[in-house]
Amino acid sequence: MALSHGSAWPSSVVTGSAYSLTTAKAFGANWSGYLSGSFVPDQSRWLFPGGITYQFKPSIRARGLWDGEQLHPGVSYVQDDWSLSAFILDGDDFTLSYSIGF
Repeated sequence: MALSHGSAWPSSVVTGSAYSLTTAKAFGANWSGYLSGSFVPDQSRWLFPGGITYQFKPSIRARGLWDGEQLHPGVSYVQDDWSLSAFILDGDDFTLSYSIGF
């Protein structure tokens, strides 16, 4: 379980920020998934995003992100405490994401 606050959302559905409570689970040899309950205070609205990940190799993962209204496919390269991801957002916007864990 993770409690978080974010200022980004993977589609144009949400502007501003969101507070989320997220749970994740590994299933099968290379599969994992997550589900969140997210509250968007600027819109007084709840969304329920989720996603699924398939790990091809320890460093390469295919991902499908559901933001509560749209599916956003992507691929991630993961090394130690950082990752670089490429996604197609809103069906036509190519986006890069860089994450660092600490």
